[in-house]
Amino acid sequence: MLMLFQASTVLRLHAFSLLRLCFFIFLIVLGSATGSGAEISLRSEPTLKKVTIRKQIRSAQGMLKKETDGTFFVEVVRDMQGIEKGLSHRESMPEGHGMLFVLDPSQEHAFWMKGMRFALDIIFIGGDMQLTEILENLQPCERCPVYFPKGQPAYALELNAGIARKYSLSVGDTIVLEK
Repeated sequence: MLMLFQASTVLRLHAFSLLRLCFFIFLIVLGSATGSGAEISLRSEPTLKKVTIRKQIRSAQGMLKKETDGTFFVEVVRDMQGIEKGLSHRESMPEGHGMLFVLDPSQEHAFWMKGMRFALDIIFIGGDMQLTEILENLQPCERCPVYFPKGQPAYALELNAGIARKYSLSVGDTIVLEK
């Protein structure tokens, strides 16, 4: 009987250990699914949206000239913490990529290059999806100037420096954000 008691105890211990292991795995899965955005973003690549900048046609000559639209894959940032961090402390950004900030047009916004390790072009966009202002070749800095966009943009698009010039972007061009 003592041997039978020990065997049943061992079986109960194994069953209990298995149950504990399943519960522990469940907690890990549950924790990763409901973790904060920062935790999730560290574990996975950000979701990228396709953005195309379409050139406005300025004249009959412009209609004959084939102008290239710029297409980029952007991280979309909506929360204040993400907007404040932006691209700072990253070593670089892949060619053809960018970051699109969704801004509150009723608020004043300011941008600077603190903590940046590479130069940027910042493109401000109105609620009508037209470019309202372009700041080119902003450099990383120690004592950084602060840039206040003109008007009240609904979006700010950060791209690698030189992109605005490469695509001849200008105020009035239109942004198309793929849904």
